[in-house]
Amino acid sequence: LEQGMYAKDISEAHIEEYPVVMFNPKNVEVSLVPYIFNGPLDVGVPNPLSPIIEYRHAVDFVIQGYSGSLHWSNNMDDLETVNIGDGRDNSDYEGIGGKAVIVRWGGGSSSGAPGNSELFFKAWENGAAAIILHNQANGAQINYPPIFKSSPLPERWPDSSYPDIPFFMVSKDMGDDINRLQSDHKIRLNFDIPIGETNLNVVVGEIKG
Repeated sequence: LEQGMYAKDISEAHIEEYPVVMFNPKNVEVSLVPYIFNGPLDVGVPNPLSPIIEYRHAVDFVIQGYSGSLHWSNNMDDLETVNIGDGRDNSDYEGIGGKAVIVRWGGGSSSGAPGNSELFFKAWENGAAAIILHNQANGAQINYPPIFKSSPLPERWPDSSYPDIPFFMVSKDMGDDINRLQSDHKIRLNFDIPIGETNLNVVVGEIKG
């Protein structure tokens, strides 16, 4: 141990519990489902002749802190996707109600674009059903993987003023798939991410000196 400190130098060691609001991703599934559309107003039906494209959590996509849940039950829960650029203009959010929005993520506020929290809240406030961050900024040498970040702690969860929609980041390749296939595919999300208060155990001790 640093500077000759040994366990015997620590006294009054004990565990203290602190209540904190945490999230626990029990189930996180994302896939692109091929659809057949018969007209501009037709919601379409899944195409049985084309394969569903499934993606892996922590490889192709990663949930963002305090993402909401969406429990998939049938095809009516599949979502259309819409690209809103980097989400910096209010006009980007027009017509996104009930859709999954994909945002070009360029490193957050340092690039002049909104940060994660602002994007999360703006998408939710404008009626989006989910928000997807498309990494095009970090990790070029490993092909821009998804990166975990978190939003502010929802101290009074459940709180109707806090977003309850799926929020996740995708790799560059997965984001490219979503953009390329959005005209004839829908995104299928099955997120079970309970959020609530839990006790965090912290070891506390005294080092005299």
